[in-house]
Amino acid sequence: MLVVYSYIACVSNRNSRYLPKKTKYPQKNRNSRGKRNSVFKPPLEVQYLNLSYAQLVEATDNFSFYNLIGEGTYGSVFKGKLGGGELIAVKVLDIQQQGAFESFMVECEALRKIRHRNILNILTACSTVTPSGSEFKALVFDYMPSGNLDLWVHPKADQKFRSRNLTLVERVNIAIDVATAINYLHNHCPTPVAHCDLKPSNVLLNENLTAHIADFGLARFLQNINEKGYEDQSSSVAIMGSIGYVPPEYGVGNHISLQGDVYSYGILLIELFTGKRPTDAMFMDELTLQKFVENQLSNGSQAAQVVDESLLSKKTRNLGERFEAGLQLILGVGLSCAKVRPSERIDIKDVVIQLVEVRQFLFH
Repeated sequence: MLVVYSYIACVSNRNSRYLPKKTKYPQKNRNSRGKRNSVFKPPLEVQYLNLSYAQLVEATDNFSFYNLIGEGTYGSVFKGKLGGGELIAVKVLDIQQQGAFESFMVECEALRKIRHRNILNILTACSTVTPSGSEFKALVFDYMPSGNLDLWVHPKADQKFRSRNLTLVERVNIAIDVATAINYLHNHCPTPVAHCDLKPSNVLLNENLTAHIADFGLARFLQNINEKGYEDQSSSVAIMGSIGYVPPEYGVGNHISLQGDVYSYGILLIELFTGKRPTDAMFMDELTLQKFVENQLSNGSQAAQVVDESLLSKKTRNLGERFEAGLQLILGVGLSCAKVRPSERIDIKDVVIQLVEVRQFLFH
């Protein structure tokens, strides 16, 4: 039997708990690019796709290797083209992988409840048995033609669509986009959401390089948060996330918290502007990416000596003292996010405010 989810909603009666609920949306406000627009995407009256397994097979040319655009812990992502010409991304879960089913259900539940211009839009989900008798589960998303942020920050020689580096203004805009999405998850959802796996490869870019957070397979709804921002209900947590981006407190069994996302964002922000991964070989023993940056700046080095060399163009140099001051401010925000102690980390809403101010300072 084919079970199709429309906007992550299972249509069978026994799974009616996944049916979408009516959501109230706030009045229009300015988006992260400073333009007048709703913070949210259009409300749930939008018609969502109803796709069968056969249609997904046709759209992806039977999940052809040539349409493979990404691989993760729990499955693979394929580019697809529907009959009307619309491009989609199909995330096919590897059901044999331990934790894949739980990841599928968590992502369905999370994306059913959240909707934001900087969060990857889900079109539908499919759960069925294939003609050969295999279990099949997939999520269908908007296709992001510019790939993921990791490919831009760390380009490979064989990337045919990567003909240039990200400019300073593009990096600032992407940083604000991601922070805006996290602020929505933490402070504007009915139940705060911890993403738990923020990293450059989980930030996807559209044709305009607008950033969208993706992969909610590890996300957690924090029902009961205490004054420190931790979930009261869980006593401990296994390490969640990716090496280099996992907050240190998770490694010693601390509760999942919103501050954990802030730490991961801080690492992402520093990486975006330095071009260095937190897992690079130079970072060993007690030297981390954030300590490297902090040591360089505290020893009197200019921020321009720390950042990605591709940012040191004539155009950015023409900003003069503003260029150096702006970089110092941005790296300072990253370091404030990536503090070892969760209680010392900056709140994500203040990150958005400060980065928007930096953009104004640099470019207006």
